[in-house]
Amino acid sequence: MSRTDIWRWLCVTAIAACIGVPPGHAQDTGGGTSTDTTITTPTGNLAGTIMRPAGRARYPLVMLIAGSGPADRNGNAIGASSGPASLRLLAEALSMRGIATVRYDKRGIGGSRAAGQREADTRFDMLADDAAAWVLALRADRHVTTVTIAGHSEGSLLGILVTQRAPVDAFISIAGPARRADQVLNDQWAAALPPGLLAQSDSVLARIAAGDTVMRSPSGLEALFRPSVQPYLISWFRYTPSVEITKLRVPVLIA
Repeated sequence: MSRTDIWRWLCVTAIAACIGVPPGHAQDTGGGTSTDTTITTPTGNLAGTIMRPAGRARYPLVMLIAGSGPADRNGNAIGASSGPASLRLLAEALSMRGIATVRYDKRGIGGSRAAGQREADTRFDMLADDAAAWVLALRADRHVTTVTIAGHSEGSLLGILVTQRAPVDAFISIAGPARRADQVLNDQWAAALPPGLLAQSDSVLARIAAGDTVMRSPSGLEALFRPSVQPYLISWFRYTPSVEITKLRVPVLIA
């Protein structure tokens, strides 16, 4: 069994248990049926895929939220010739347990590219509002019995915010960080940047986390702290996942 197979089996088992699907329950008819779908936002349509389990008139549904960066609805990096398609594989495995899924391209990515805005106008909360709009659309589907959010990495924090804002039955965090994003980024960059540049990065991160913008980034860090992305970072850094998750009043699973 490959690492991907192990990851998928663990996630499916955990999600099924959280939703209340009995262990070992599977569909006799095989895989599910995938259908492309869209929802409308003020800036354009968001595109996604709903996979329904075969042979069932009603079913629980899990909405899968991808992690950070330009990842599409399948969990692959936009522009890559191939990828693990981890979210698609997870959706297929869940359909075998009688669980429907929705996965979608975030605004500005893939099929949702037209809904994207200028980088300087984009805020983290917009992504949470988009996910909440998906939940409301799914709630209107008479075939759906419950809606659970499963967010991976950065998608975990988005899922937490969505669960605060929309009628969600359960929340699942898959490899979601507990600390603020600026602290996580600092740890990641510590392994890649030389000490002098890292110190400058720490200083800029601290100012942005405090809500300040930096007009001139240190030499070598312009791409990381370009002025157009700083408003998004400020809106992202204001959330501490370990604090926000305590506000939820639904069953929570941390995987």
